[in-house]
Amino acid sequence: FEVQGQVVNETPTAMTRVTVVVTTYNAAGQVTGFRQARLPDDLPPGGRLPFALSLIPQEAQPVEYTVVAEGRPLQP
Repeated sequence: FEVQGQVVNETPTAMTRVTVVVTTYNAAGQVTGFRQARLPDDLPPGGRLPFALSLIPQEAQPVEYTVVAEGRPLQP
C-alpha cells in the first residue's frame, strides 16, 4: 500500500524535522498498519515537500487511511 502527497507549510515560520505518519484502517475502523518517516529537508513558509510512504497492512487492502504531518519551528 502506498500513499503519496505533499506537506504544505501554511505558517509564517520555517519548519524543521518534518514527520509524516500514515495510518491504515479496516472496515471496522481498527488500525491495520502505520508508517512514519521524517522528510529530509526543512520546509520554508508557504513551501511544499513531496512524500511517498509504502507500508504493508496486517490485513487485506485498507478501506481508509489518515495522513498527519508535524514539524518544529526552525530556530534562526
